[in-house]
Amino acid sequence: MKFKLIIMVALLISLSLIGFEKAEEKATADSAGYMPAQAEPIIINLGIYSQNCIFDLCSDNNNNVHFIWEDNDGSLHYAQIVQNAVVNEEVIPDSHDVFPQFQRPRIMARPSGESVHISWMSPKPGDKLVHVWKDASGWHREHVWTGSGAHISQPVGGADLSGKMHFIGQVWTPLPNFWSTVKYWTGEPGSYNNGWTLVEGSIKWRDTAMFIDMEGGVHAVYKSGQDPGKYVYCADGGTLIDAPVQDIPIPPGEKCVSFGDLFVDRELNVHHAHMTYSSQSIYYEAKYAGSSDWTDQYNVSNGPIELCDIHEYDNAWPGIAVGPEGRVYVTWADMPCPDSEANRINLAVKEDGQWSKEILTLDAHITFHSKPAITANENGIYLIWRDWMEELILYSIIHKELFISTPHANQNICDDVDKIEAKVQVPADMTRVEFYVDDVLLGEATAEPYEIDWDITQYEKGDHDIKVIGYKTNSEIIEDEITVDMNCPPTIAVANLIWNGSVAGVVDVIAKTSDDKGQIEKVDFYVDGKLKSTATEDPYTYSWNTQSYAQGSAHKLNAVVYDESSVTDEDTVRVIKYPIYPPIGLTGESLINRTLFTVEYFAKLTWQANPQNTLNIVAFRIYYVEDGERVLVDEVDGNTFEYNHRNASENEDEYVYVVTSVAGNGKESHGAYIILEKPQDE
Repeated sequence: MKFKLIIMVALLISLSLIGFEKAEEKATADSAGYMPAQAEPIIINLGIYSQNCIFDLCSDNNNNVHFIWEDNDGSLHYAQIVQNAVVNEEVIPDSHDVFPQFQRPRIMARPSGESVHISWMSPKPGDKLVHVWKDASGWHREHVWTGSGAHISQPVGGADLSGKMHFIGQVWTPLPNFWSTVKYWTGEPGSYNNGWTLVEGSIKWRDTAMFIDMEGGVHAVYKSGQDPGKYVYCADGGTLIDAPVQDIPIPPGEKCVSFGDLFVDRELNVHHAHMTYSSQSIYYEAKYAGSSDWTDQYNVSNGPIELCDIHEYDNAWPGIAVGPEGRVYVTWADMPCPDSEANRINLAVKEDGQWSKEILTLDAHITFHSKPAITANENGIYLIWRDWMEELILYSIIHKELFISTPHANQNICDDVDKIEAKVQVPADMTRVEFYVDDVLLGEATAEPYEIDWDITQYEKGDHDIKVIGYKTNSEIIEDEITVDMNCPPTIAVANLIWNGSVAGVVDVIAKTSDDKGQIEKVDFYVDGKLKSTATEDPYTYSWNTQSYAQGSAHKLNAVVYDESSVTDEDTVRVIKYPIYPPIGLTGESLINRTLFTVEYFAKLTWQANPQNTLNIVAFRIYYVEDGERVLVDEVDGNTFEYNHRNASENEDEYVYVVTSVAGNGKESHGAYIILEKPQDE
């Protein structure tokens, strides 16, 4: 699947989410003075075979937006959203077992942004609470809890500032009883308790939510089993088990409420939205920091939301977000009966104590127990839904009138940017935009597209400030400024481990690195997601004792390199414990072969058979590591114990060679390695 980053022209660009012109099929908003910057949609084509509404997003304290969605082959994708662009897209490994019946996967970012955490229910091969996370060492996966025929509904979890994980969800017993218990899990990855029961008894509605605030405090709501089905809220900074429990008041006369969502703003005020069944409305409540009372209860849907059959279309579940400026955003889908089978996407906004509401679209496709997803940060708000044409519509409402769209803030520039681009929310109000780098004027643009060519080869490595200044027709001057790091990421290769190769005994792992600045800070070595060693000097090595592993067990080793600017790269190798050993006594020398017209660099390698090998060794393979890449040079038979590598690189200061043993069954050992200095051409 490829991204279609479409900047809508003409009518679509002119639309703002609140207060745009009336159209026959659109409802108008009751103006409350809120006029956001105009929204630009990003359209992601899911393909006609995508049947599920699986997507979610969140923000961290650094204003990074993290985004997941399912493509048409059933795998989950992860990316980040910067201003109005989706960047750094990748497929989440082993993500084909998402079971959407009990709500979609949820994503939560650690407040510091150091990791993102995704949780879902997997029915393959049994009912499991799956936790997948990404940190500096790459992607990891584990099972937090495994049931026996039970289902886990609406699981959500994330890491606090210390890295400790918290999960909450409802565990449903198998039919015919089908009652649920709210459970909470906490601990380090791989060491969770068995689940703390928050509520015992019959609960018939799937309803749990969690939020980790900027200071690492953990907040959760869940639906109690008591009539009329009130919400219970608990909050604290480390564990929910001992937290005080509070009732969230429900609207007068209601018999059942459900499908709530939770958001904690940067002032630590708690905001909650949910659906009511009797009046078929969306309600909002708040609990302000320092107070124990829930206040501001308000019907944000302003009357019936016209659901055809609320028990059939349980998709009015709201999403809630709060921007740093204090605006509250509540979004939900409803069914405009009997005119359409599609959903309307609604957005209600609270500003200065006043609410306004807008219908954003009439053709959304929000399926059973799903909802639009929303988040907010200092840059704007981001809202996602799926339309009837099997596409995800991502609306980003950027609060700035003028902002730099390319490159993005804190981006590492590495020969992949040749221009600076700026976005203007209302082009008719702008006469020109000036572009500066390090306070030096590069030039200006007087009409769309507002951009200028940028030759980055003229700048030194390191941080550079980019600024744009816009001059409006009313003589107002506005600007935006970002900092970028002109620093190519370092490269790293785990030199002597082969993908799906064997490891045995004590393995001296070596990581070969390079950096355009030549300033490597450190290399971290992870085994199966856990940090095992940090090397700060070249050669970067780790002595890995594999003796305790079971024969045939598979393991992943990650090597993560950091340069002096904390820019990273990593290499991941999957290996299998198996008793094949590399050759011993690997020695070598680098030489120069000089003729009248040419100078040839070459290396001569010799080794011996390893007496620990009980399997028949039929071949040896010779690898050469250059520029962060491990390349197979040649293979010799098992009775050959030397090799001459001709035409070695003239550009490397040292040569890294790896020699492995290959058994008759095709399995390959990890490698013996040697580092040779480049011969001097005198």
